[in-house]
Formats: sequence, C-alpha cells, structure tokens
Amino acid sequence: TPEYNHGYPGELKMLLDQEYDAYAGKPVAICTVSRGGFGGVRVFENLLPVLHYLGLHVLRDPIYVSKVDEFSEDSAKVDDKFKEHVNRIADEMLTFSVGEKFA
Repeated sequence: TPEYNHGYPGELKMLLDQEYDAYAGKPVAICTVSRGGFGGVRVFENLLPVLHYLGLHVLRDPIYVSKVDEFSEDSAKVDDKFKEHVNRIADEMLTFSVGEKFA
C-alpha cells in the first residue's frame, strides 16, 4: 500500500471493512511504498494494529519500497538483497497458505 499522509489510503480501510469475510483469519504480508526514503514505514506502523484487530495473521517482515518513482520494473536492475527479502517473504506466505496452521 502507498503511504498517504503518513497513513494508509481510505480505500484500503474501506476494503478491509467491506470484504472482511473474504480474508478473515488468513495470512497477510505487508508491502509499503513511498516517494521518500523511508519506504512507507509509517503506513506499516498505522496498518499493523488494524490488521491484528481484524484477526489477520501478519507475517513478521514487511517489504518497504523507498523512492518508488525510481524503482525499476526490470528485475535485472533490482538489488539482490531486496529480491532475496521478497522471496523469503513469499516462501513464508506459501508455508502458511498450504500448511496446517490455518486449516
């Protein structure tokens, strides 16, 4: 989600409220973006308690994308540490999704 005035967009809150039954109890990974250098960390800080309250299982590590205007869609130009981080989170999401933890 993008950072919007140090928080998350109203549309995201509407989606979380209106579609609760579709995702209740499921795992969620948080990816935040911003034009600045902090990568949307304030979005994470504001969104985390909401997701916990809604009963979602938030994965441990968020993905922060700083200076999103400069982020390349060409995977060859993306930092290897960033790729490893995203892959680790994707693997964790798969583990939760197919595991017995949410059966």
